[in-house]
Amino acid sequence: MNLLVGCTLSYDVLTPGANFTFNILANRDSYQHLGEETISVLPAVALERTATSKGNRVFRVEAPTGPFRVKYRATVEVSRPFAPSEVKQDNPGRLPLATLTYMLPSRYCESDRFTQIAWDLFGKISNRVEQVREICRWVDANLAYTPGATDSRISTWALGS
Repeated sequence: MNLLVGCTLSYDVLTPGANFTFNILANRDSYQHLGEETISVLPAVALERTATSKGNRVFRVEAPTGPFRVKYRATVEVSRPFAPSEVKQDNPGRLPLATLTYMLPSRYCESDRFTQIAWDLFGKISNRVEQVREICRWVDANLAYTPGATDSRISTWALGS
């Protein structure tokens, strides 16, 4: 399956020489191959590409004062195997270590504080595949991304309280 992905981000930079690191590039792995990929910044400035310790592709720029825009587009060929129809319940401690990283609390999702809510909503669904589908449906129906609603001083938990 081929997907066209992208975004446009616009800023009004108030500080001379503001540094930005963007984590918006499509991933590359054995199931996901990039076709055409373009990054444009206006005004044109040098891009420094690198990868994070988790392998995410990122780029950094130093933006001048004034309007600044980043536009990203990519064609991604995805060939992931279909999800199984059923997954047996297992101990979370047996998950691959690389997966456990994503289970740790952060200000975006304080998993330690949301455990009881998640259990109440989804804990009785024994088929893990259906459980994940129901979580996705719930997120789509109940959560919205609101730019600027939080910053480094406000957590998701505090916002919902």
